[in-house]
Amino acid sequence: MLTKLISKLYHFASRVFKLSQTCIQVKGEMFAISQNGNIIVSIPYVEVKKISAFKRDLGTVDLICFEITLESGQNVEVNEEMEGFSDLVSQFTQDSRFDKNWRKRVVNPAFAGNRATIFRKKPKPESS
Repeated sequence: MLTKLISKLYHFASRVFKLSQTCIQVKGEMFAISQNGNIIVSIPYVEVKKISAFKRDLGTVDLICFEITLESGQNVEVNEEMEGFSDLVSQFTQDSRFDKNWRKRVVNPAFAGNRATIFRKKPKPESS
C-alpha cells in the first residue's frame, strides 16, 4: 500500500515539476527513449514482439501506458506523458497487426487497468 502511494506521488510530482524529462524519438526504422537528453535505449521496430496497453491509476487520473516486449524478452514501458508518445503510436499504427481500436479497449471504464494486447508478432515457423 505504501509503495503504491509513493509511486502515485512520484508520478504526480514528475508531471507537475518535470523531475526528469523522458522522451521518445521516432527515427526511421527504430525509436529511442532518452532521459534529460541522453539516449537510454534504441529499439528497432523489427525487435518488437508484443505490445500491451493498460492504464495506471494515479489517484485522480489514469495514465495510459504501453508495455513493449522485445524479441530478447526484455520489457520497455512508455506512457502518454512522455514527449513523442503520439509519434510512436502513429508509427505503430502503420503496421496492419497493430489494433487501431486499442484506445477504446483501454480507456473505459475509468480507473481500471484494462490491459489489452494490441500488437503481437506472429511466431517464426520452426525449421525442420
